Amino acid sequence: MKRTISIFSLVVVLGPFLMAQPNMDMPEKGGSKRGKKEREMMMMFRLTEELDLTTKQGEKFFPRFREHREALDAIRKEINAVGEPMKAKLDNKDDIDKGDIKKAVNHINNLKKKKADIEADFILKMDDILSPEQQIKLAFFTQKMVKDIKKEMKGRRSGMGNMRRHNKKKRW
Repeated sequence: MKRTISIFSLVVVLGPFLMAQPNMDMPEKGGSKRGKKEREMMMMFRLTEELDLTTKQGEKFFPRFREHREALDAIRKEINAVGEPMKAKLDNKDDIDKGDIKKAVNHINNLKKKKADIEADFILKMDDILSPEQQIKLAFFTQKMVKDIKKEMKGRRSGMGNMRRHNKKKRW
């Protein structure tokens, strides 16, 4: 119980400081400021749980994690920027040069490699904070979180489906 309270306290106290980013007041494409903050807080909570972080580890881990996320966000934005001219050409039904396609694909591929290198470097440099077991869990955290969220969504959908069928029967 004490551990749960300390984890929750850590997330509540450090959360606003760790989530402070420029342009947070601007809604993203397909999302809002509030939604992004909620997703980030959920990720922090799940990381704390999954890695079984102590308070001391959390105090050292999350500032580095925030820097890491910012670096990945910059690469994500750059990948999107590379694709924008191609998307505009498609939308305008302009001719697309094969050389432009090759250049864009190679650029995106290089950025994805850079992103993978940043991920690996981050995990390996966490050895001064995390145990080897925690580093392994961190390496597979994103995949596990996505899998868990898909399960949760599937469970919600199947529950909603049963509810919808039940409601239809009542209406007629």
